[in-house]
This record gives sequence, C-alpha cells and structure tokens, in this order.
Amino acid sequence: MSSRVFARAINLELRASRRLTLLLATAHATACASVWLLSWAWPWRALLASVIAASAWRVIRTHGLRVGRRAIVNLQWRQGETWLLLLAGGDACEARLQADSYLHRHLLILNFRGLQDWRQLSCLLTADSLAIDDFRRLRVLARWHFGKAGE
Repeated sequence: MSSRVFARAINLELRASRRLTLLLATAHATACASVWLLSWAWPWRALLASVIAASAWRVIRTHGLRVGRRAIVNLQWRQGETWLLLLAGGDACEARLQADSYLHRHLLILNFRGLQDWRQLSCLLTADSLAIDDFRRLRVLARWHFGKAGE
C-alpha cells in the first residue's frame, strides 16, 4: 500500500451500532445473571447487580447508541499522530491514538489520550458503526500507524 493512500485527511462520522449495543447488553446481562449464582446474601447480590445495570446504561449510551456526553461521534485524522475527536456533548479534543488499542476485523477498540488534558477516551467500533469502506480504511490506518500485522 502506498503512502499516498494516507496523504489526505480522514473524517469519519460515527453512528449508533445495533451490533455493538446487542453485544454490550448481552455481556452485561450475563454478568448480572451470574451475580445471582454467588453465595452472598441477597442484598449484596442486588447491590452488585444494580452496579452492573448502571454500567450497562452508561456503556450502551456512550458506545452503542453514541448519545452520552462523552460519546465520540466524529473522528478526524489529518497526518502524523494527531486526531481530533468530536464528542456528542459538543466538546472537541485533540488526542493521540495509543498503542494499546485493539484491532480486529470485526471490532476496533481505539484508545486515545488527550494532548491538552491527558484524559483517556475510548472508541468502540463495529462494522455497522460507519460505512464499511471507512471501517476497513480505519483498521488499515491503525495497523499502518502501529506497524501491526495479522488478523
């Protein structure tokens, strides 16, 4: 792949993902159901199940539906290592893509670190989160950026 492929800026509009919402809801429901198998007293199990339910609410709103205040709704990469993240709450954050990001052909977990305030932002993406060609291009860009090969 020539370096001219990445010579132009990339601007990706992210959308809600049914697949990711279902995956997150299933994982949280499984965790919540497994709490009731513990041999703890029922008030402790109810407390833990409610914490898991609150986590599900926050994670699904942020990553699955992209309506949470800190949900990333737009990714912009120009050149080099700088990304501009636009959040659903209206904030913009310049960030750097971290090497601990997870890249798979069906799921991308992109971890960013803010340049000004050093806050950590993560962006979970499945193929239905954006146009399929953009998903492939983003996956290739991230692999190229990190020099990763494989799946």
